[in-house]
Amino acid sequence: MEGIKVYAPDTEHVWLPGVITQARGKNVIVRLENLVSPDDAEALDLIPAERELKSLQGSEREIRLDDPLVLKTLQGLNTANGGTDEATLSLPLQNASDSSSTSLGFEDMITIDHLHEASILHNLRRRFFRKLPYTYTGKICIAVNPYQWLNLYDKSIMERFSDGKREDKPPHVYAVSMEAFFNMRTKKEDQSILVSGESGAGKTETTKIVMSHLAALASNSNSKVIQQIIKANPLLESFGNAKTVRNDNSSRFGKFTELQFTQDAMLIGARSRTYLLEKSRVTTQADGERNFHIFYQLLSKRNQFPDLELSGQQTFKYVSDKDNSVPLDEEGDLDRTREALELVGIDKNQQQEILQILAAILHLGETSFCAANGDVDASQLVDKKPFAIACKLLGVEVSALERAVCNRNVFVGREVILKPMTSDQATDCRDALAKSLYSKLFLWLVDQINETIGVKTKDAVSFIGILDIFGFEHFETNSFEQFCINYANEKLQQKFVQDVLKTVQLEYEEENISWSHIQFADNQDVLNLIEGRLGVISFLNEESLLVTGTDAAFASLETKRAWALRKFAIVLQKTVRCYLKMENEKKNKALGLKVAQLQLKLDRKQQLPNPGAKLSPSAAKARAAAPTPGDAHPNQLGGSLRGSMLSNQNHRLSASSGILDESQEVITALHDENEKLRRQLEQQEEEIQKLKNENRTLKNWQKSKEVDEKVQKMAHRDQETRISHAKSKVSTKGSNRRVKEQWEEIRNFPPPMHYTLGSLIIPKLAERPDIQVHVHTKEFIGTSMRITLSQLEKATAGSVQRLSSIEDAHKVCLILLLLQEAKAYMRESSRLWWSLFTQMC
Repeated sequence: MEGIKVYAPDTEHVWLPGVITQARGKNVIVRLENLVSPDDAEALDLIPAERELKSLQGSEREIRLDDPLVLKTLQGLNTANGGTDEATLSLPLQNASDSSSTSLGFEDMITIDHLHEASILHNLRRRFFRKLPYTYTGKICIAVNPYQWLNLYDKSIMERFSDGKREDKPPHVYAVSMEAFFNMRTKKEDQSILVSGESGAGKTETTKIVMSHLAALASNSNSKVIQQIIKANPLLESFGNAKTVRNDNSSRFGKFTELQFTQDAMLIGARSRTYLLEKSRVTTQADGERNFHIFYQLLSKRNQFPDLELSGQQTFKYVSDKDNSVPLDEEGDLDRTREALELVGIDKNQQQEILQILAAILHLGETSFCAANGDVDASQLVDKKPFAIACKLLGVEVSALERAVCNRNVFVGREVILKPMTSDQATDCRDALAKSLYSKLFLWLVDQINETIGVKTKDAVSFIGILDIFGFEHFETNSFEQFCINYANEKLQQKFVQDVLKTVQLEYEEENISWSHIQFADNQDVLNLIEGRLGVISFLNEESLLVTGTDAAFASLETKRAWALRKFAIVLQKTVRCYLKMENEKKNKALGLKVAQLQLKLDRKQQLPNPGAKLSPSAAKARAAAPTPGDAHPNQLGGSLRGSMLSNQNHRLSASSGILDESQEVITALHDENEKLRRQLEQQEEEIQKLKNENRTLKNWQKSKEVDEKVQKMAHRDQETRISHAKSKVSTKGSNRRVKEQWEEIRNFPPPMHYTLGSLIIPKLAERPDIQVHVHTKEFIGTSMRITLSQLEKATAGSVQRLSSIEDAHKVCLILLLLQEAKAYMRESSRLWWSLFTQMC
């Protein structure tokens, strides 16, 4: 129907607003309107791909709705309601505010009337052009990376977001940190903030912004502690970040930081737990990418460290810069890195030893091998000079380390025989050694930071956790690294789906609330395929344990040469090249380290990091629950990074098993905590500018729209359903009536009653003053249930009640039936005990 305002599909900009001028059957003509406004001039100049919008203003285009490409684009979109023309029904409608080019868009997208991909995309575009990068979707804050610093983070804005009220303020990431802080302070509950998004979405910068705001909110805190916490971030960036094709400062590791607070909400420390460091980057980088920042920082001032013997060589194989872009400020960065090291308690002597280890890694990369005396099954060094320099810097004998990297251990009964390795195998062993050195150095550094700015768990009453993990990656060739990164993101996506989508619908079903069920994409099948008993990781473990295991053999288990997973963001084609090489990296490392007695440097009194030793109770519980992977955390190095890397254990777990355990640990640590989910989008920058063109952003949004669009609808419908349910008096039929009857029965028991029943604490139950239920399964003797209450002795002044009869257990069951939260927890964590209690009733 002529005059209806719709969105027209576009190959470059995905969707453009316009008005239908003519509609005939399957053909419709749309005139493009309100594409830009005078206020958009600055944004258009910064994004070359958007400049043509000016020329498109007022132009008309014919759309054939039966065209296969158009049909594919329109598939799944909401259609107009109430129209009769088939063409009109096929195009997404505009919202009232979309018709104005001067509109600032919707601040909260759950208020959008016509909710579909086009309206979401147009809203984000409109706000981005107005330099408004933040938009809400209910409790979720979406941030579009502007790739420039905006005047949105000064002290006055921080102070505005310090009263705990979100409603009267524009969308901002400060609202997320503010809400987390006030929930922690008033409800005495630990909080978690998840920062997720693709590589280059601005997660690392957002994390720093959130931490700075939380430090400002805790204004009564020690200023030195705050300074140490803030400085620790760029320090870890130097050792854990690198330039990639999509991001000049890409995090190549995951980090869960716990900001520790006292009972009065005073910030007293912080502890970090790192995950999935991309060790392969130490030895190999893709075209257009670089090694970790710290190597370039060191080389930028090589002349200041003659003892490292770096000046006589201009290039090193491990840091060959394949990127011709403008170099970063490595010289200034090294000074800032050393200042940060000193601030977190690492003195100049230790700093020098760190530089020696880094230089040794670079010299190891210059080492090459050839066949030994014509024997292709054995190897020897081609040039011993760089190898000797590396050994000197590491403090080991040349002969011992050479024997370690050129031979492998073969166990014959109780004897150990050295078997020569080929030159290729020796090269792999050298690379594995370099990666192991860097990994252990990185973890030691994290431990030193934790020791300096962290406090013991018993001194920290509450914490706010911030999870910053690298985003989903998809390249032309996707190796084992991409597999691990994307698997971790799939786990987080399942957590998001569980908390935002599944839980709400389950709550409605349990309360017998009528509502229209929303179908959403669930990636649980993908996770089952990866981590199931006969999944990808299982096959990979099996193949990596075989002496004759090869990439080809693993590929034959999955497909001939490649296999695909439908990730929540994209269908990702996986090649198996180098999978087994990376999986078996641990074998090479153990081989070299068992023989070499490799002496590293750094503080003879300090031990290597013991991850999880001083984390919060939830994180420590997660660490205890998950088996320690052989490669996830290093063995203690004989007292320090000057100690021995001798390993007497032949770890059998593969690297992928370690990834599985670490990913599960993150989810477990977050399970009992309130979380604020932040969804980040990205803008693809042009090479000339730091802003990325809109087309990339739109494609990224399309990738995740199966979930994100459902989130919009879920929040929108959830709001309507709750209002409707509140207005209508729901009858107490069925289970609702039974629960109310049980509640009246329970209220007759003499309060307060303290029961324990599982291994999880349900914090919401503390809101009911007359009944406190703490779940803690301890003993089951014969046919009776005895539930100990040792955790509540202090709270009850020693008057601990013990339940020893079926009747008492029945009372506990009544309470759990009343509280829907408890049922959900029991299903997940104490299914057996729930079954027993149900039978008792």
